[in-house]
Amino acid sequence: CDGTGSTNCTSCNSDRYLNRQTGECTQSCPSGSFADKTLHECTRCQDGCSTCTDGSNCTSCTAGNYLNTSTGVCGTSCEDGYYPDDNLKECVICHTSCETCSDSSGTSCLSCPSEQLLNQENNSCVHSCPSGTVATSGNECSSCDDSCATCSGVGSNQCLSCSDSKLLDTASHQCVASCVEGTYSNGDSTECHPCHSSCNGCTGPLPSQCSSCAPSAFFYSNRCVSTCPASTVQVGGYCVACEAASSCRECLSDNVSTC
Repeated sequence: CDGTGSTNCTSCNSDRYLNRQTGECTQSCPSGSFADKTLHECTRCQDGCSTCTDGSNCTSCTAGNYLNTSTGVCGTSCEDGYYPDDNLKECVICHTSCETCSDSSGTSCLSCPSEQLLNQENNSCVHSCPSGTVATSGNECSSCDDSCATCSGVGSNQCLSCSDSKLLDTASHQCVASCVEGTYSNGDSTECHPCHSSCNGCTGPLPSQCSSCAPSAFFYSNRCVSTCPASTVQVGGYCVACEAASSCRECLSDNVSTC
């Protein structure tokens, strides 16, 4: 000691430890330090520790820090594969399916191991995206547009199939309530396909399956033509047969019986 008081100790008996901050010999060390049995001193724990067993192994942490029980280190964040538990004040291991996570369940993943995808609908890691989702950049499964049942991307023009009894326009890859002009559906089909380029409306893909024509063309025998053939005459966008077709090569548009 360097004085007569209980706070003037410089070393302690074998059953006590010197607290150099107070100069006292105590049977236990204060928070933030541990009893060093070799030096018989209260030695400071590493930064972030509230209690510890030695200079490298924390047993609890100060406010704002979390204990990694595997390494005995306190830190403000947890390494990959662990998440900070605010109740335990510890870094708790993630579910085995997650690379990083927000809690220990398999539906709290934040990122996934390589070759797996994060399903954003339930935050689980999967090997392939479920129906109604699509793999996007960042190795994630993102939801298709609400109009799509399946898709190649998240846009409304990236549908592969449709929901709610809608039809897929195979040209625009959008889901529609009914086929638009220039497309057709085969009755029980779930898709709208483009008409032949000569048709404005159609019942099938062939040039002989037109049902209507552009204003610059004329409808004749389920086809759209630029000029009406012999023995027919242009009448209101249609090629109408002359009444005496066997003898007339041409007839009047206002009187198809007159050659």
